[in-house]
Amino acid sequence: MSLGTGFFSSNKYDSVRSEYSPLAAVEVHRLFAEKKQLQIAEVGAGSGKFTSVILNAGLDIKKLYIVEPDTKGVELHREKFSSVLPYSVSYYNMTSDATGLPSKSIDIIFIAHAFHWFLPEQTKFEFKRILKEHGKVFILARFLDEMDPISATYISLTRWGKRQNGLKNNIESYSKEKIRAFFGMSVEKKIICSETEMHSRNRLLDETDVRIDSSDDDMLKSDINLRNKKKNDIIEFYNQNNTNGYVPLKFNTFYFCSEII
Repeated sequence: MSLGTGFFSSNKYDSVRSEYSPLAAVEVHRLFAEKKQLQIAEVGAGSGKFTSVILNAGLDIKKLYIVEPDTKGVELHREKFSSVLPYSVSYYNMTSDATGLPSKSIDIIFIAHAFHWFLPEQTKFEFKRILKEHGKVFILARFLDEMDPISATYISLTRWGKRQNGLKNNIESYSKEKIRAFFGMSVEKKIICSETEMHSRNRLLDETDVRIDSSDDDMLKSDINLRNKKKNDIIEFYNQNNTNGYVPLKFNTFYFCSEII
């Protein structure tokens, strides 16, 4: 996870990212509502999709730390939240493995659909430094359902580019083995919900731009012919799978929550 990754060159990234199900806030409330005067860090906060979950979870929060490596992401988050959050907020334009947060200061670290960008070993060391005794890490993710035929086809069309973490795709970062290695113990995977989301042609094409621009493939980013080929593949996918102008894609939202040992 490096500084200035460029996800926020426009508001397009924010517009194509879905809001999390209200059930996510229900789970956060269930896990943490009894704790008082919480100091929370949201790491890889992006434009604040999960910040809304925290805001709606009814927690007793003393201070919120927003850690985001992209400068434009920090700016976008400030615009959306700095004047509406009912508690103290501090922004850190830093990475997961070098947050800049005070040692032994954090009760809960929230990560929402960002863990796959982290360097796990370095991040684990940093999180152990900033967490209070018995502090928790909550890792949430939302991925397309590979068992759904239309979603599986879309996945096959959008997995491109080199990956710095050495994995074939981002969901591998959430495997039982990777999660156990990060926490230092076995952690249960909790499914929050499965949702079918209707995607228009324009949204699919906007998502294609975002996926290309956030990939590690410099040739794909810079070669207009390659980019257009990817977009033409998406148009063909849309033409084959849309009903009344929309393609149904199925997503699963899940999380892990535990201490780190």
